[in-house]
Amino acid sequence: PSFKPIIYHDIDAEIDGAHENALVKRSYLLWKLYAITLVANLVAVIGLATTGIWGSMIVAILLSILYLLILPVIDFVGRHWNLYRGIRSESPTLIRFFFLAQALFIFFDIFIGIGVFAGGGGGLIAMSECFKHSKYVAGVLSAICVALVFSLAGLNITLFISVYKMFKNKGWSLFPGKS
Repeated sequence: PSFKPIIYHDIDAEIDGAHENALVKRSYLLWKLYAITLVANLVAVIGLATTGIWGSMIVAILLSILYLLILPVIDFVGRHWNLYRGIRSESPTLIRFFFLAQALFIFFDIFIGIGVFAGGGGGLIAMSECFKHSKYVAGVLSAICVALVFSLAGLNITLFISVYKMFKNKGWSLFPGKS
């Protein structure tokens, strides 16, 4: 990255192989998209709160703020950084941690995309309720959130599959001791 992060990483200098380099760059871009998506989610939840359909949405707003403050850090360290270090050091263990974190974030994307009311997500359920009650601005904000979240989930799934193919091509196993 152009700024000097606390955790140094230089994908072009430290990741050999065009395919591996592309995977790590994709992971880094997904991390950035994840932060943008969480901002959109917060905006959607605030929009939902203004409708008054569900009463006080303070818990949902607080959860979405918490998601925005904490999850990008967890995503970087737990998902992207494990992939980066795993590919750089040829460590199947770190790649396994990547798979675990990636799966958890995919499930979380789906949770946010569905839009459970008190869950801090401005997703499908919230969007449909807004349009049903003619709250179009909040509905559009939720629709943007839904599009971003499900796009992110799809991109994360394709990254998961691509990394898994690379992992298997190296002869590694998800379960050590088994072939």
